[in-house]
Amino acid sequence: MIPSFAHCEKQQTLNDTNNLKWKNRVLLIQQKQGDSQTLILLKTAKQQIDERHMIWIVTHESGTTSNYPHNISTKLTNQITKEHFTNKNICAVLIGKDGHVKARYKNLDLTKIFALIDTMPMRQREMRK
Repeated sequence: MIPSFAHCEKQQTLNDTNNLKWKNRVLLIQQKQGDSQTLILLKTAKQQIDERHMIWIVTHESGTTSNYPHNISTKLTNQITKEHFTNKNICAVLIGKDGHVKARYKNLDLTKIFALIDTMPMRQREMRK
């Protein structure tokens, strides 16, 4: 049987992080100019990211990069920058499955981010399963 994706074609482009609510934790990252390590770090941590049901979205001067399997809309990219990165000292924002901001980070430290996620009640339940 060949799956049909025609019915969900319009939903493939992510226009709002609320579309991920209750399914994924979201890590928003503002990549600094000349930073080549962020994407390497995220791709190296793929297993830990997947275990925690995380979608990461990296905004940078040439657009957006993400592990979301489809496109990220320009509208969402602009919204992320406007809502979360007006303070230039902040480089990452963690949003929980409930859609609320859990933490803001001046430096991208996945070990700290994973540790915080692992203390969250929903994650505790996931680990017990």
